[in-house]
Amino acid sequence: QNRAESRLDYDAVLFLAPEPELRPGDRVRVQRADGETLELELVGRAVRYPTHQEAAAREKRRTPPSMKSSMPM
Repeated sequence: QNRAESRLDYDAVLFLAPEPELRPGDRVRVQRADGETLELELVGRAVRYPTHQEAAAREKRRTPPSMKSSMPM
């Protein structure tokens, strides 16, 4: 591997509770406050701390928030 090939590409860092056992390749679904849903794949190992863990993730799929009806009631 050259230097560029050994770099880890990621789109987000997740801050999670310390309990879940996470492994590289696991998939996580996140729903944002605006209703958008992201499906992420964990890359590398999570870094564990007593209060939380941090995991780098790559975006696999994005689903926009559902459109609410704009018709008056």
